[in-house]
Amino acid sequence: MVETPTCAFTFDPTGRTHPAGTLPDEDLNEEGEWECPHEPYEGHDRCLIHLDPDKRPPGDETAWFLNAIEASDRAGKTERRHRKQFIGGWFRELDLTSTVIDAEDNHPLDFRHTRIETLDCSEVSVTHDIDLGLAQVSGRVSMDGDFEELRGRGGQFNAVDLDDGVFERVDFRTACIDSVSLANSTVEHGDFRHAAVRAFRGSEATFERANFEFARISVFEPRYASFGMSDFNNATFGRGDFYYAEFGQSDFRGIEMDEAIFKGAELDGGYFNGATFGVSNWIGVDMGNAYFNGSTFDEASFRKSDLTSADFPNCHFGWANFQNATLSAANFQHTTFEQATFRGSEFHGEADFRDIDPAGALNLRDCDFEDLHARPAPSRAPHDGLVLLDHSDLPKATLEQPVDARAIYDLRGATVGDVTFYGDSGLLNRIRFLRTEFDGFDFRDSDDLDPKETGYAIHEMDPDAETLASRLLRYGLTLHGTRQESDGDLRPTDRTDEPAYSDLRARAWERTEPHDSGSAARPNYDDISAADLEATYLRAKNGANEMNDNEAASQFFIREMRQRRIQHADLFWGAETARDRLRYGTDWVENTTLGWTSGYGESPGRVIYTSAITVAGFAGVYYALDPDLYTSVTDYFILSIGSFVTLVVGRVGDIPDTTINLLSQVQAFLGAFLIALFVFTLTRSIHR
Repeated sequence: MVETPTCAFTFDPTGRTHPAGTLPDEDLNEEGEWECPHEPYEGHDRCLIHLDPDKRPPGDETAWFLNAIEASDRAGKTERRHRKQFIGGWFRELDLTSTVIDAEDNHPLDFRHTRIETLDCSEVSVTHDIDLGLAQVSGRVSMDGDFEELRGRGGQFNAVDLDDGVFERVDFRTACIDSVSLANSTVEHGDFRHAAVRAFRGSEATFERANFEFARISVFEPRYASFGMSDFNNATFGRGDFYYAEFGQSDFRGIEMDEAIFKGAELDGGYFNGATFGVSNWIGVDMGNAYFNGSTFDEASFRKSDLTSADFPNCHFGWANFQNATLSAANFQHTTFEQATFRGSEFHGEADFRDIDPAGALNLRDCDFEDLHARPAPSRAPHDGLVLLDHSDLPKATLEQPVDARAIYDLRGATVGDVTFYGDSGLLNRIRFLRTEFDGFDFRDSDDLDPKETGYAIHEMDPDAETLASRLLRYGLTLHGTRQESDGDLRPTDRTDEPAYSDLRARAWERTEPHDSGSAARPNYDDISAADLEATYLRAKNGANEMNDNEAASQFFIREMRQRRIQHADLFWGAETARDRLRYGTDWVENTTLGWTSGYGESPGRVIYTSAITVAGFAGVYYALDPDLYTSVTDYFILSIGSFVTLVVGRVGDIPDTTINLLSQVQAFLGAFLIALFVFTLTRSIHR
């Protein structure tokens, strides 16, 4: 039997250490080389694909390839795998459009180490794996049929078009690819670990499992795609666009993205620990478990997002927008917020903002909390912090002061329940109560807030609080401007190394100037209207009454009435008609009289003092009118006391002076009034 000659081409794998190029020993000759099993082209010692393209006669490489596959099926079982190998070949154009390649064996079509200009497998049905490991494809690879496994490990590819395909496995580990497209494809397992890709597009693709560990991708756009379990550990993306994509449990730990778009995405679980983001869009994202421990963000928007187990400890935000978000079990411990707003957000479970660095002010306005823990503790300038909680709902909270610094808590218009405050002396002057609702708030609890220290003046702030708050509000913008002047286009995540970052923070604080007095951007802690203060103490009184705190309720009522008196005076001076001036003047007199005589019904002692002054005053008047009426001054006091304690003097005729007689009747009326007032205030005080 005459042996069929074979191609003279050999391939020496020695020194080629990439695992994708490993050849089993049975495929190598005694010299350790791979020998081409295909017949040489007529008149040559090599087969068509191993001929130099310049010496290659015109011919159909596709037809040659299909003939080679057919010939392999006629070979013995031990030769079939070898004959499906095209290692080291060069295909100028391989067009397998609408071809069916089927065989009884499952040996791969082996194109490792080949050079291919164009590979078109559109609408192909192939039962073999296709191995393009370490191949070089200068043109386009097109595959949109049904495939088992496509391998391109370590290869170099210009354009890989896998749109509308169905793949059990796609493996391009360590490959270098200019562009990949998997739009509308279905991939059971996609593996791009350590790959370098300029553009990856996969709109509406489905990945049951995907692995992009340590991949470097300039533009990654799997918009509307669906991922099962996915792994992006330590990958590097210039632009990652996951617009409305769906994920199962997904691992993004250590990932770096200059631009990240997760708008509308849904993740059963997202693990982003140690990630680095430039500009990132998380608007409307729905994430089952959101873990971002130690991540950094230049600019991030989580507006209207829904994050379960929102875990953000030890993070750094240059600019962050969490407006109208829903966060469960939120943890922001030890996190730095250069500029951040959570306005309108809902926090379910515990929200932990302890030991944060707000870099000036943290905006928690209009939020709904279940259990808030806050303690600013910046280690860099400006050291003090402002936490804006105005109009927020705080049914339970713990608000603490930092060590050796100040934290101003603005609770204007907020609703506070079981809230405890901790700090040193002067704590109340760092908390802004203005039109605050007290719903279950106990002024007597065991925390460090004691309104008795300030005589229950809960609206007063530190003398410099307004100026400090104004500077803190401006600090974020000033820091941004200082950074731009100092570092140009560098990202915030590139500028947090010490000691340069601390020096930047200090320089920004020195440049921070407060808003001018009266500016709409300056908080008003000092010049508060009497109407606002009356409403503040009215709500404080109601809250104290609800908690049966009678002492606090009494003191707050007195302050409420004093602010009402100031309003009567303002209305009197601003009245345009005599009638209005008379009405407001009467209101002021009534309020003032009630305050002086009885402490607005809260002080029986004041009624006693007023009564004593009344008795002494009338006795003096009586003596002045008729010094000869009685021989002893004591008798004038007896007359005054007798007139004070009875409405009608027993023997009017015994007082010959008509004027004194009339005054004694007036005194009798006042005495009855003061006695009744004393009984009322005494009863009220006992009830309190």
